[in-house]
Amino acid sequence: MTALNIKIQLLLVENSSKETEAILSLLKGRKDVFDWQVVKNDPELSRHLKALNPDIALVDLCLPEEKAEHLIREVKEYVTGAPLIGWVDSRHEGLAEKPFAAELDDFLVKDKTNPELLMHMLRYAVRLHRSEETLRRSEERFRMMIEHSSDIITMIDASGMVMYGSPSLERVLGYKPEELIGKSIFDYVYPEDRLFVVEMFQKTLQNQVLNQRVEFRFRVSSGSWRYLEAIGSTVFDDKKGFIAIVNSRDVTDRVQLEQELLSMSLNDPLTGLLNRRGFTILSTQQIKVARRTKEKACLIFADVDRLKFINDAFGHTEGDQLLADIGKILKESYRDPDVVARIGGDEFAILAVGALEANAMTLVHRLEERLRQRNGAKDSKYLLSLSIGVVHVDPNIPSTIEDLLARADTMMYQQKKLKNKSRSSSEASPVS
Repeated sequence: MTALNIKIQLLLVENSSKETEAILSLLKGRKDVFDWQVVKNDPELSRHLKALNPDIALVDLCLPEEKAEHLIREVKEYVTGAPLIGWVDSRHEGLAEKPFAAELDDFLVKDKTNPELLMHMLRYAVRLHRSEETLRRSEERFRMMIEHSSDIITMIDASGMVMYGSPSLERVLGYKPEELIGKSIFDYVYPEDRLFVVEMFQKTLQNQVLNQRVEFRFRVSSGSWRYLEAIGSTVFDDKKGFIAIVNSRDVTDRVQLEQELLSMSLNDPLTGLLNRRGFTILSTQQIKVARRTKEKACLIFADVDRLKFINDAFGHTEGDQLLADIGKILKESYRDPDVVARIGGDEFAILAVGALEANAMTLVHRLEERLRQRNGAKDSKYLLSLSIGVVHVDPNIPSTIEDLLARADTMMYQQKKLKNKSRSSSEASPVS
């Protein structure tokens, strides 16, 4: 297809030399606009048509009805992508009413056409066709982008019902688009994420655009959950009012990697417990909740006794195993809601929310009992002991985790000094 700023290529299908001369006489004054090719309606027509690529075809249809119909279809078969205009005299003007004439883009009557009308009709037909062709190609490109995109595009009405789903729904989530159409999109959102997603959807409808990317979990056809990231805008539909167009992508791999990296930054690889950073973050959150609910809590600080002696006597590998054993003992001694961490080389901390002062000592005794069980095992090479400090957290008295750890550390150090005074050197020696 030629561009609008170069000549229009006209194909004239005409047997009469006289008619041909009449048409060309109308065009000769506009050689700056048109180039033309003339072919006859004869047995060689198909061969000629195959070799041409016109912008518009003008076909003489002054023929019996059946022959006119055959000629239209033959030209239409080979001249694809160009407007087709019928050229008739007054006697054949009735052909315009025939069903097969629907394949034509327009009709011109010879004895009612002057140069200005012919020029106008031909140029208008080409421009209209080019506009339609540009739109068609644009729509085709858009369709191909949608069909081959890894992103999911959905159209959702104000109630949350799915109106349209792109083919990538099946590739990414396992649903054929028709499986979701007419269903509420919110039914597939993870229950804990649903309220947030509904709120953001309503904001999109109100503001007509969602500038913030929303991340949530979505149930796939297998029943498992995937993380989606979505952003949307709205369009107005005459029947539905404002509807949301949502672009979503699967970000599960990214989220899992972020979670793994976060876990690595918050966890101690030797014991599997939280590290100091993880303890500070989670304990701060727990204490904020405790203050709102007026719950008391306690913080337990534990330090391994004579770890240096064990490292020197048995090697650092044994020392690492000792720390791992303590981590296991702490996990078994406390509840899942309690925050348990290794906060330093030989230092451990536990925050127990909901523990009253009397209960705090029960928690310490439970830990000491676990240590006695471990030391009573036949394969124990040495006695394992911890020096422990306990501070109580009053929800009415503001304090930071670092303040609490410092106070508990002081309490622990006092106990360690008492142990060192009363303990004989043999207590930390290998069990014979």
